[in-house]
Amino acid sequence: MRQKKTLSLESASLGLLLVIPFLLVGLYFWALDPFAFFHPSDHELMVLFRNNRNSFERLRVMALEDDHIYSYLSEATLTSSGLSEGRCHEYKQLLLGIRRDLVIRTGTRVVSFSYSGGGVGLAIASSWMKGIA
Repeated sequence: MRQKKTLSLESASLGLLLVIPFLLVGLYFWALDPFAFFHPSDHELMVLFRNNRNSFERLRVMALEDDHIYSYLSEATLTSSGLSEGRCHEYKQLLLGIRRDLVIRTGTRVVSFSYSGGGVGLAIASSWMKGIA
């Protein structure tokens, strides 16, 4: 009887050791989505743009006015962006009216809107993004 209990305890331990790596890999793919399984399709982005064209245009104008203040803006970075409270509120309303994960990137007189990005753990490129430029 004692040997049966020891054997089943060893089997359970071995099973747990086999399951934990799969859970960790699953968590990695769920959280970081490196292969873009859950990102919007091109068609979804075009429909989103058409349905929110005025908001995108307003965000573009605002981003060009504020490009000397930030180069990356999302709902999560608004409070640390250096923008006034009123300006942050206007950005937040527009961003949330379109899609919660929208990110605005600015360069020299260039604005792009991205919805997803990745590249963590990839060997070929350090990062990528999908959106509207």
